[in-house]
Amino acid sequence: ISDEEIRCGCGQYGHLEAVASGHAIEYQANQVFDTGENWFTARDVYIKASQGDQQAIDIFKQAGYYLGKGISFLANVFNPDEIIIGGGVSGAGEFLLKPIKESFTKYTMKMIQENIKVKLSSVGMDAGIRGAITLVLNEKVFYTSLLNKKN
Repeated sequence: ISDEEIRCGCGQYGHLEAVASGHAIEYQANQVFDTGENWFTARDVYIKASQGDQQAIDIFKQAGYYLGKGISFLANVFNPDEIIIGGGVSGAGEFLLKPIKESFTKYTMKMIQENIKVKLSSVGMDAGIRGAITLVLNEKVFYTSLLNKKN
C-alpha cells in the first residue's frame, strides 16, 4: 500500500498494517514526539490532536490516507453498501475519518464510490467480538442460513 520503507510485522515493507494500524500510529508518534521513556499510545496522539497539535493531526491524516487507499481497493472489487471502520483507532473520529474519505474518493471508481457509505463503528473495540457472536448466533442458534436455502 506504501512505498515507504516501514517494516511490517511480517517482515515485508509498506503493508497497510505497517502504516495505518494503531501500532503504526503509536510508532510514528514515538518518532515525532519526545516522550522520554514512556511509550506514546494512539490515545495519547488523539489527545494531542484534540488539543490542536498539528503533528498529531498529521499522524492521523497519514494513517487515514492509507486506510482510505486500502479500503478503496476492496470497494472496487466487492462494491459493498457500507464500509465501517472499527477497532481502537476508530476512536480518533474525524481526525481519521476525514482523510479516509478523501483518499477513498481519490482511489475508488466514481460509479462505485457514489453508492458506498464510509463511516466509523459506534462499538469501537468491541466490533470484532460482536460480529463473531452475531455470526455464531445466526448460524448455530437461530439457523438463519436455512432461510436462504433454495429447495
